[in-house]
Amino acid sequence: MLVAAACGKKAADGGSAASGSAGSGSAGTGSAGSAGGSAATPPPAPPDAAPVAATPPPCPTGEALTAKVTALYKLDAADLIGAPQCAAGMFPAPGWAIDVAFRVKTGDKPANTERVALLDATGAELFHSDLELPAGDGDVETITSFQAVDFNPDGTAELVTARKGEHRGKVGESVTIAKIDGTAWKSMQQSALSFDDTAAADSPATAEVCVVSWAIEGTDTGPRTLAIKVDAAKSKNCQAVSMTIAMNAKGEFDATPE
Repeated sequence: MLVAAACGKKAADGGSAASGSAGSGSAGTGSAGSAGGSAATPPPAPPDAAPVAATPPPCPTGEALTAKVTALYKLDAADLIGAPQCAAGMFPAPGWAIDVAFRVKTGDKPANTERVALLDATGAELFHSDLELPAGDGDVETITSFQAVDFNPDGTAELVTARKGEHRGKVGESVTIAKIDGTAWKSMQQSALSFDDTAAADSPATAEVCVVSWAIEGTDTGPRTLAIKVDAAKSKNCQAVSMTIAMNAKGEFDATPE
């Protein structure tokens, strides 16, 4: 509108000058003045575009999240394995990533399934990926962190999931980065974190103990990295190394040891 107003003012001034210098003749008053008046008409303003949400709505938590996933997938609360997880982010439209593990009865044996889904801002599912989990009670795995992180940033967040599990006396942690690949989640990077097999080792001297911390570094407006740090003073017989994981120009992840 500021441009249209400026053009109209210039045209009006032009018409007035032509009228004054040319006198009251038809060439001055009629032609120049008429041309100036026509040019002063501004074009119609374009319609306002629909507003685009800059941030996703916050995730439901606690009982509200449990109620959401059980209704969405027609489950009983007793079928859930652990607590459902939710991460709000831009994928690239605002939405929620959901992780829920549950038991499915197939014949006489229950099958454990982990489902990672993407929901839109209204809570409707866009797609999901399923992973069959071990059905044995001896394997225990818990999600310790579930968050959306835009590593590029290109406007589409990746999904960072940290887990802690126990299997036959070995306790370990890992962190996985996944991204959207069409209508599925694709695992792009998986890194081992802390590990302790003392309970399964032949002797304490041969046990492997790795004490590892991790953090997402960087800012929301710049590239983000995953920093993995090994605490050598608290570890023994540990094969893990400290490293920094970053996304390259091809959208893949590179791990750089420190």
